Amino acid sequence: MGLLGRHLVWGTAVCLSAALAAHAQSALPEGSGKTVVERMCTTCHGVEQFTGLRMTKQHWSQTVEDMVARGAHGSDDDINQVVRYLTENFGTVGGAKAAVMSEPMKQEPASAAESSAYNGNKAIQNRRKLGGQLPGVSFDRLLKASEEPQNWLTYGGTYRSTHYSSLAQITPANAKDLELKWVFQAWWLGPFENTPLVVDGVLYTTQGDDVVALDATTGRLFWIHPYTPAADTKACCGRITRGLAILGNTLFLGTVDAHLIALDAKTGKTLWDTTVAKTSAGYSIVAAPLVVKDKVIIGVAGGEYGIRGFLAAFDAETGKEAWRFHTIAGPGEAGGESWGGDSWKHGGGSIWTNGSYDPETNLTIWGVGNAAPDYYGDIRPGDNLYSCSLVALDADTGKLKWYYQANPHNEFDWDAVQVPLLADIDWHGEPRKVLLWADRNGFFYVLDRTTGQFLLGKPFVKQTWNAGFDAKGRPVMAPNTEPSAAGTLVFPDNQGGTNWFNASFSPRTKFFYVNARENTSGMFHKGPEEYVEGETYFGKGLSGRVRSEAPVVGADEEKYTAVRALDPQTGERKWQFKLNSGNSIDAHKGGLPSRGAAGILTTAADVLFTGGPEGDFVVLDARNGALLWRAALGGELINSPITYSVDGKQYVAVAAGTALFVFGLR
Repeated sequence: MGLLGRHLVWGTAVCLSAALAAHAQSALPEGSGKTVVERMCTTCHGVEQFTGLRMTKQHWSQTVEDMVARGAHGSDDDINQVVRYLTENFGTVGGAKAAVMSEPMKQEPASAAESSAYNGNKAIQNRRKLGGQLPGVSFDRLLKASEEPQNWLTYGGTYRSTHYSSLAQITPANAKDLELKWVFQAWWLGPFENTPLVVDGVLYTTQGDDVVALDATTGRLFWIHPYTPAADTKACCGRITRGLAILGNTLFLGTVDAHLIALDAKTGKTLWDTTVAKTSAGYSIVAAPLVVKDKVIIGVAGGEYGIRGFLAAFDAETGKEAWRFHTIAGPGEAGGESWGGDSWKHGGGSIWTNGSYDPETNLTIWGVGNAAPDYYGDIRPGDNLYSCSLVALDADTGKLKWYYQANPHNEFDWDAVQVPLLADIDWHGEPRKVLLWADRNGFFYVLDRTTGQFLLGKPFVKQTWNAGFDAKGRPVMAPNTEPSAAGTLVFPDNQGGTNWFNASFSPRTKFFYVNARENTSGMFHKGPEEYVEGETYFGKGLSGRVRSEAPVVGADEEKYTAVRALDPQTGERKWQFKLNSGNSIDAHKGGLPSRGAAGILTTAADVLFTGGPEGDFVVLDARNGALLWRAALGGELINSPITYSVDGKQYVAVAAGTALFVFGLR
């Protein structure tokens, strides 16, 4: 495609900008739609040259649609009014002016080579189809996602959530030849924790709660769906959206004000919008939805505000709720006896990362956050089910099939929300269907994924709270490790040995990879706190070392974040690669970071991709941890890298700071 063709939409946007820029002192003609034009257009531009512009209705429509895609806010009716007003007042009437002003819309004839490249580009073909009918992502395609590694169809790549791809064009030998292909700079200054989807050459990501569709080969913007959360939204940790889901030609988004929204993947238009929970009471959604069959499964966050957590499934066509499972058991429910008094009403149990799905058993398995209040367990006697647990539910009904509680009656804020990885391995000489899981409490677990049977628990970072396990895997608390009014020193700290950043499992190396936070600790304090709806509900908290007012990079050198390769048979470390040592500056909060690192991606070429808090994107040999390539991206990496291919070319995408970077071979 010729240069003019590539920048056609941009050309129309520039044309509109230029047309509006100089008329700041003049009034627009009176007429229906004038006030909408002033609201949508003139807040960013002047309007002087409107009186000189003459374009067809089609050209005005294309220009306004592009303006909306670039951030202008308005309803469908607003957009129609703007196009009608501009066409009526500044439409084509013939003559020299019309010819001059139509010039930016022309496209030079493409050469034979350009035409061949254009027609062979699947992303461009699908861009054409964005105005017609996309192929659609069926449930069967989701089940067989590993058979089309050119796409990234779910948050974890496949239902197993292993963050492993069979693509192998980028190898240990040629990783040094990686180069930047394109960058998407989000119109967003908050944490960029989203893991994109890639579907047949189109990349879908988010900026805050806005959804963005891009050409996966060039980064060209197709559309933006803007979303403004409710004014009374409560969010402990920023306006975060970690990902999307897709079924057919419908995208699904959970919003920070606890809505579940279905969007047309071709246009970004809203198909339905369901209120999942009361956001003013502290409920939010930050995890990516999970599509199973004809249902969209999502959980709610907000444990810091004393919510009662739950997972729920919604009909993908209508948004109607199909089932609900309370992660905090109440009276009359299995596990209800594990809560004293009415403490279950505000017991926490957030869901704020993704779950996995096992088609063989029809189980969907999710990690559940800590109990509330976080640090003061006296008010909630008992094990507090199903906080700090893995729960396996029937995907059709939401009925609990098994659970494993990593930390009964937890008082350390160790959300057990880390995504469970599903794998088939030889376990002590016998084939076994297992679940591999690195928890925030600093332990690596192996469970039987069909029954929940505890097979292994092994620390992967320094920890002081656990003195062992009983025969069923229940942890034994070490003496003198409970939080206290004066404070109790415990390893790891409340951010844990790892956090939400995704682990990976490679069936080639048979290693489990996790970004570990080593030598972190905190003084855990506890004390009574009264629940007030919409306010934080911690029961005291954590204190660490006294810090100087100006954060010092590199201080506390014994603390570090590292990629660690673990043997699932034993939990033993095979190798590690340090991503940073000591403190790094948190670019979003201005102090010292607690986030840790990016997620991990491995491939069939034995290549591992990840990054750290200081902005380094690294490529390692998955077999031994050797550094193959590094790029300084200028912002901390806190999302999970993905890989995909278009027209036989492999790409790797990762976010750093507030931008999405896409790399490929030279």
